[in-house]
Amino acid sequence: MGKTRARQQSLDDGNYSSVNALRWGTKVINLQIHGDAAFTGQGINQETLHLSALPHFEVGGSIHLIVNNQLGFTTPTERGKSSRHVTDLAKTISAPVVHVNGDFPEMVMKAACLAVEYQRLFRKEVFVNMNCYRQWGHNELDDPTFTNPALYRIIHSRRTVPDMYAAELVKLGVLTNDDVTNIVETHNGWLSEELKKVDASKPEWSSLKQAPAAVTTWDTGVEQQLLRYVAAKSVAYPHNFNIHPHLLKTHVKGRLNRLTEGSKIDWSTAEAMAFGSLMYQGFNVRISGQDVGRGTFSQRHAMLVDQVTDDMYIPLNDLSDDQAGHLEVVNSNLSEEAVLGFEYGMSIESPNNLIIWEAQFGDFFTGAQIIVDTFITSGETKWMMCTGLVMLLPHGYDGAGPEHSSCRLERLLQLSDSSEVSPDGEDVNIHVANPTTPAQYFHLLRGQASDVEVVANKVRRVILVSGKHYYALHKHRCNLDASDIAIVRLEGLSPFPTLQLQQELAKYGRATLAIWLD
Repeated sequence: MGKTRARQQSLDDGNYSSVNALRWGTKVINLQIHGDAAFTGQGINQETLHLSALPHFEVGGSIHLIVNNQLGFTTPTERGKSSRHVTDLAKTISAPVVHVNGDFPEMVMKAACLAVEYQRLFRKEVFVNMNCYRQWGHNELDDPTFTNPALYRIIHSRRTVPDMYAAELVKLGVLTNDDVTNIVETHNGWLSEELKKVDASKPEWSSLKQAPAAVTTWDTGVEQQLLRYVAAKSVAYPHNFNIHPHLLKTHVKGRLNRLTEGSKIDWSTAEAMAFGSLMYQGFNVRISGQDVGRGTFSQRHAMLVDQVTDDMYIPLNDLSDDQAGHLEVVNSNLSEEAVLGFEYGMSIESPNNLIIWEAQFGDFFTGAQIIVDTFITSGETKWMMCTGLVMLLPHGYDGAGPEHSSCRLERLLQLSDSSEVSPDGEDVNIHVANPTTPAQYFHLLRGQASDVEVVANKVRRVILVSGKHYYALHKHRCNLDASDIAIVRLEGLSPFPTLQLQQELAKYGRATLAIWLD
């Protein structure tokens, strides 16, 4: 679905520019093919169905074809679901279901045509439940009679669908038995010849590396004048807009005051500067997750809500009359796995856009772990698919409990593949960083991180630290007046910056001790 929406955007073929717009093109259609046991057993299907009519996730209705083999892996249908039909999940969104017998190919074709016509007319979800069977086992080495003897006595006693269809064509005089034999032999011969052409060598990856280049080679530096302009526009709103009085004081006037002072740029201002500057350069930015418009901690306010009319206004989409980039603020439903999967699909389809998913708290990442493991960290190796997706994972939020405040950096580091790191560090599957300052967050969003440290020749001890723990250490060092201690913020954790770390430590040639403090 994410890939479909991204393709619709790139072709200007769908509903994405306005929540209220109901226009759909004809160039892109989403087809999902399911197995019967997986459709009922995997919760992501229910999550995805409930995305289907939500703003910013709509794709104009998907066509779902369920290949209903009456047997999931080795489990019979009565053990694979609690409902009568595998398509009963469609009832949750009142989607129509066409049931068809897979023994009759022409009926399957009619069912498929009916589903397409329904989707084209109403632009809503529609299902085809193709009742059929699995002739062989779960894989090449499986013998299905081990666990399903009665079912497979029936299956092995019947002719296959191609044989039955060929016999019907012979009966009608369309083909002769010799015609059928020649067709089968010719087709099998073609399959054998094509199999011989398959190159078992390692695929060529050069074209693959072109896709994320636009994401990883951005120039992160921006003229100060442009940043000031973007920051000021990020809190501008129409004169007749009824803004919340607290936001007027703390968010709008607070940001403008900080710009006037030229210091103490906070996290959300740095983020707005990054978004706006990228949009100014022509890149689209999409950020999704629960409450991302205001931010989990009421820190972002990328969207403002009129306190009288409930109308929503996104200031960064009014940077200029001719701005090329667009900011899509997606307040998602309470879903992690399906939403992150959707954003992953958008990112691989449109690598030139900045696609961001934000977990509301650190542990919300746990609900999306399947997408991270199966696609994000391994998609390049498994399917040659690159992604420039950004995941914002709150970490170390005080007082929220050990699992609520942790985004499990250790999991991400375990999933990092840095066995063949190139000098620029771009061969790894993911980049993991735990930024300390708004400036570093700004540069991470634009492509890189930066750091500044103390006078090197005075340092006798070096402390390596990551993330917000730096602030407590810095405060403690100031209280002690310990000018001989350097705190190095090691925030890029994967790929591990071995060379850069060696260069940084080399600055403190008089240091006698270096430790990692967690």
